[in-house]
Amino acid sequence: MNVFSLFKTPRLRLYTLCAYWLWFGHGFVYYGIALNIGNLGGDLFLNTFIFGAVDIPAFALTVYFLSRFRRREVFLISMVVCGTALLCTMAFDKGVYTGDWPIIFFAMMGKFCLSLTFTGIYLYTVELYPVLVRNVGMGSSSTMARVGSILAPMSAQLKWVDPKMFPTGLLGLVFLTCASVLFLLPETFNKPLLKTIDELENGDYKQSRLFRKENKVDSNFHMN
Repeated sequence: MNVFSLFKTPRLRLYTLCAYWLWFGHGFVYYGIALNIGNLGGDLFLNTFIFGAVDIPAFALTVYFLSRFRRREVFLISMVVCGTALLCTMAFDKGVYTGDWPIIFFAMMGKFCLSLTFTGIYLYTVELYPVLVRNVGMGSSSTMARVGSILAPMSAQLKWVDPKMFPTGLLGLVFLTCASVLFLLPETFNKPLLKTIDELENGDYKQSRLFRKENKVDSNFHMN
């Protein structure tokens, strides 16, 4: 099995492309925020401390949420909150509030939710792929996050175009598109792990809305 095996069947191809975008978005946004800490305003050292500190509760809550709630619900809520929080930073001008606390608050709220989903996406990706292509799927998906981290420094350079829109506004938009991708992926919570690609394509696996819609149309056609 190689990376091209991930694109041979329709559903596996869709899941792979969605996983790639999810991982790319996480890498791009995570390092985009990290490299933009100095441009948020306030105290640089305090911002750096908060940036790292929010990871501690985020990691703990990831374990709690993913062991009790559906994967897509946890990811969707966290990604929407993250993207919206990053967009909210554009509503405030630097130097108006003490320590630019509204900008710092929304940026770190976004970082908190991002850390939560970035931790959980490892588990979700493993559950998404059948055993035969799991290593390839996980490895290639993780590579997309590294591509995102490589491009992240370029987003920080866009602040010269519009310091309010770039890069935090761009990062927020990218993460909201990641949230929309979840509607094309299946729920894997308390579902048996897949072993073969045939099980993914033809089995009774919990399907995404896209494939449920297609199968409903097919079943109605056969009934008529």
